[in-house]
Amino acid sequence: MKASDTITLKRPGRRWDDGLPLGNGRLGLMTPGKVNEETIVVNEETLWYGPARIRRNPDGREQIGEIRRLLMEGSVEKASFLAKMALTSTPKYNNPYQPAGDLRLCFMGHNAPVQEYRRCLLLSEGVALVEYTMNGVRYRREMFVSMAYQVGVIRLTADMSWKNHRLEECLVTALEDCEAEFVYGEERKKKVLRAGERTAVRF
Repeated sequence: MKASDTITLKRPGRRWDDGLPLGNGRLGLMTPGKVNEETIVVNEETLWYGPARIRRNPDGREQIGEIRRLLMEGSVEKASFLAKMALTSTPKYNNPYQPAGDLRLCFMGHNAPVQEYRRCLLLSEGVALVEYTMNGVRYRREMFVSMAYQVGVIRLTADMSWKNHRLEECLVTALEDCEAEFVYGEERKKKVLRAGERTAVRF
């Protein structure tokens, strides 16, 4: 791993847009790297403001021949102007994306002073890391979004037992009706979620 492939920060983000971005072109995450309560903003490509719209320009088919003729004649400026009018979608811009929800990780008994904090974005690997030491324990959080499996993955590790610093709950908002499985160590919990439902799974 080259230093030029890594973005390293020494403190958690204060706002959502201070977070480290992860994504696979369809599913996106923003992770600010907070310690005791982490809120990961989730985005998915099919969620945007307003209804779906047909944005095909009706003039495109009629004008494509004229655009080609102008290019062959060397009238590039005229061809470019006509292409801008006839081939650009209408309306020109799509509606903005909307957040899909927040994934919130809450850690019990995780309020002691923090030392040696850092968060990194490994650009060549598409992985975000959060590391810090608390009460003599080194904690590590690894996150990425898989293209092959179309999921976001979070791995929590420490160099000592999590017995006194365990994950208290996972708070998630469902994008659609589904059965979600939450895995924490050897514990597994399944829960049926309805679209738009906001639920907390406690361990």
